[in-house]
Amino acid sequence: MQSPPPVAKYLVVARIAFPNCTDRFIYNASINGLEKWFEEADRIVCEGDIFSIPIDGEYSFLLLLLSLLSLLSLLLSLLLYQY
Repeated sequence: MQSPPPVAKYLVVARIAFPNCTDRFIYNASINGLEKWFEEADRIVCEGDIFSIPIDGEYSFLLLLLSLLSLLSLLLSLLLYQY
């Protein structure tokens, strides 16, 4: 009987940043995509492997909108507080 492959205790992931992909919303969407990718199936990843992770652009855009709405809400409350 063959023994099972070794299982990693941790994984270090580096991403390649592009000028238009450095904001935190894209980062959050890429982390979300990474989690989903590993949850979808058992993965065999070897040291030095390069793999792509799909990023949900709509999710990233939603995070941006929520952040902007929070900022707008804060600004409105500050303006109303002054009067």
